Amino acid sequence: GSAKILSLLDTMDKEAIAKMAGDLAATPLSWSDTQGSAMQELLLGKLTELDPDRALAVALKLPDMWGRMQAGGVVIQQLARTSQASAEAALEKFPQGYLRKNIIAGLAASMAQTDGAGAVAMLQRLKSPPGDWAWGQTFQAWAGRDPSAAAAELLKMPRPIAQRSSGDIASAWAKRDPAG
Repeated sequence: GSAKILSLLDTMDKEAIAKMAGDLAATPLSWSDTQGSAMQELLLGKLTELDPDRALAVALKLPDMWGRMQAGGVVIQQLARTSQASAEAALEKFPQGYLRKNIIAGLAASMAQTDGAGAVAMLQRLKSPPGDWAWGQTFQAWAGRDPSAAAAELLKMPRPIAQRSSGDIASAWAKRDPAG
């Protein structure tokens, strides 16, 4: 179904997509509304391709924290696919606090699945405090792909980050390579 919706979105102009995204944003979604959430993700992803600033504005206007968190994550992740610098610049538009920390953690964990060192470098550029959960999620995602590289990088980290993330790496490594 998503492929069909994306094909349909490819035939629509930016204004129509922005209107649909805005209309959906004005409708509160529940945690269990997977269809609405999937549609929102597709609409915002496409709108981000066409007009990133407008997509970000729609995401930030959502009426509830959960919606802003989910939508903001979609916009930032889509931006990161084409330009990491654009994604990081867009992060600056989110207010300090839980919402921003959550979106940063999601982006870093997603990045770590393909570029663990890049995710760590991004967290350092963004000055994520050592106690933030973004570090644990990043190392856990990285360890799921390459536990030895994640462990080697963890040895270079400040003690609070290393202590918090060592168990995540050990657990992921044990699942992937029990003998190792």
